[in-house]
Amino acid sequence: MRTQIRKYRRENFDSVLRIVEEENLKSHSFLSDEELRKSIDDLRKELCEHTQQEYSIKIWIICEGDNIVGFTSVREYSNKTQIVYLYVSAAHQKKGYGKKLLNKVYSECKPPYSLAVLAENQNAYNFYVRLGFHIEEESMEANHKYLVMAI
Repeated sequence: MRTQIRKYRRENFDSVLRIVEEENLKSHSFLSDEELRKSIDDLRKELCEHTQQEYSIKIWIICEGDNIVGFTSVREYSNKTQIVYLYVSAAHQKKGYGKKLLNKVYSECKPPYSLAVLAENQNAYNFYVRLGFHIEEESMEANHKYLVMAI
């Protein structure tokens, strides 16, 4: 099947939300139900806001044929880019989709690039390390350690 990356549109919301809900249940099993709900609420807000004064939001989906298999959302500031979300459905992980999404970010947005990953999410942490990200700082929020990573 043909892989394509394109800009997110509102009609993609349900597919993107489904991927996030499924993956959060698997990769974020250490979060409480309340924390998972907040995560989904934060995503809804991010996908519905496309511009802010201090940054612009850019969102891309990656498709295999007509099927959305992943997405990324970034906040592009005047001097850097923060990767807020990067999700690939479980059935499509380890096939290069995440790397393709990051390459899209690199080609469309300003460096340097940073992100925050929960320390408990070892699969995501290992993925980012393989792609050259390194830990810049650690922080605690709601009893969870976040690793701020950059490249």
